[in-house]
Amino acid sequence: MMRGGYDRAACGCHSGMMKKEKVFIAGPYNEDAKEIMKEELSKDFELAFITRQEDFQEVLDADYVVLRTLKLPGDIISSMPKLKFIQRWGAGVDVIDIETAGERGIVVANTADANAPAVAELTLLLMLSVYRRILEINLAMHRGQWIKNSIDKKCFMINGKKVGIIGAGNIGTLVGKYVQALDAKVLYYDKRRLSPEKEAELGFEYASFEELLKSSDIITLHVPLDDTTKYMIDEEQFALMKKNAVLINCARGGVVNEKALIKALKEERILGAGLDCFETEPLPADSPILELPNLVLSCHVGGNTADVAFRLAHRCVENIRAFRTGQLEEKYIKNKKYLKK
Repeated sequence: MMRGGYDRAACGCHSGMMKKEKVFIAGPYNEDAKEIMKEELSKDFELAFITRQEDFQEVLDADYVVLRTLKLPGDIISSMPKLKFIQRWGAGVDVIDIETAGERGIVVANTADANAPAVAELTLLLMLSVYRRILEINLAMHRGQWIKNSIDKKCFMINGKKVGIIGAGNIGTLVGKYVQALDAKVLYYDKRRLSPEKEAELGFEYASFEELLKSSDIITLHVPLDDTTKYMIDEEQFALMKKNAVLINCARGGVVNEKALIKALKEERILGAGLDCFETEPLPADSPILELPNLVLSCHVGGNTADVAFRLAHRCVENIRAFRTGQLEEKYIKNKKYLKK
């Protein structure tokens, strides 16, 4: 049956068989990823797919939800009496009301480090794109302009710079390793400081939030969006940065106040920025961000590549099965503090 974005065609259930628990896979997925989940889950679960937010009204009897792009607010969670497990496709869980889920005993999990290399690689790409002016050079070349003798004065190396990483989780740690390979020094700030042994192993130097902003040539954000990180980069923080600093955001749009960023870039308060995420997505066609020449933009694809989709699909399946048997690893659980004992 097809109705709107709702598809039960591959449910894997027949009349007369024992009733199966239901896994509803919500959001847009590439066909290969969908096939992996169908193949690995359909023998033991009833499956359905939805692609639009309004289609949640069709799947309120879900036992499990796999979620990508769409949102699961508290009112929808409260309308799903059988729901016991929410699996996020990716790392961030800001699209889920994890507190309401926890109060109802529903576990919220992510895919932890499955897409960390993809995000870390894009972070490095944005750093290099801003520093080496590659988009400006590419556009000039396509126009038949050879700008070698003027553009080189605007280009910089990561080599020898201080890279400040805000958030030393899976992604931030990988970014640190990548820039160290280019002979950059890594500073980091995290609310949960790493152990001295881990700092020594990684070669990272801890700095306070303010000191990191003042000292870093490149500042890169790898934190979730919540009440403590909303607008953690605002006018006050831009005022602390070096005049030639570069800001990279491959985390969430709301971590940076875009109005303050636009002002800082227009006034050349900082050298430039690279963004993979925005406060409003998709980015509106009339956004003033699009008018800034010292800004490199990406469309929130940091964790999405053709090959990483296979990892994510397998991890989602493995987490559902592990939860079902009571063997889900703690590192994947994102609402532990709200879960009833």
